[in-house]
Amino acid sequence: MQNDHHWLQMRNMRRMEERVRVRLRRRIVPDRSNPFEDLVEEEFLLRFRLSKECVLNLLENITEQLPIAADARGCLIPQHLQVLIALRCMATGGHQLTISDCYGVSQTSVSKCLRTVTPTIAQMARVYVKMPTGLDVIRVMEGFRDIADTDSDEANADDDSADPEIEIANNNGAQQAERGRYIRAYF
Repeated sequence: MQNDHHWLQMRNMRRMEERVRVRLRRRIVPDRSNPFEDLVEEEFLLRFRLSKECVLNLLENITEQLPIAADARGCLIPQHLQVLIALRCMATGGHQLTISDCYGVSQTSVSKCLRTVTPTIAQMARVYVKMPTGLDVIRVMEGFRDIADTDSDEANADDDSADPEIEIANNNGAQQAERGRYIRAYF
């Protein structure tokens, strides 16, 4: 009888050990690096398309709307890293899996960062993005033309006379549309 009791205790101990081994610990993503400290301004700008100052300002404005970990089971990615992951994805157009490899998080985590950060930034667009109105529209358009050098008669003179489509369009009064097609390569 004592032998049976000892055997039951051993069996229960083995089961407990198996349960402990089988239990998977939840992966906690440590803040391995801080791009604000690790990258110089030029490198930061290349990776995120925004300056450090601009991203820090953005963080100050949207921190309250991002999830935080109230305990060890919540959102395990720090808020600044959530924003940087979303900005990197938007800046590079990279796949979520590639971005996840860069930051040591899962693809699902990258998706969650995008799902929370993107609408928050979009809500702030009205404050930060000012579309030109009135005479400013013409001034901005001329500025873009100067940058692209599309008004240069020398650049387009040979191409306009050689393309019958453009001659027909010019005769129909669609010169501006054709000029736009040359810039964008589509209608």
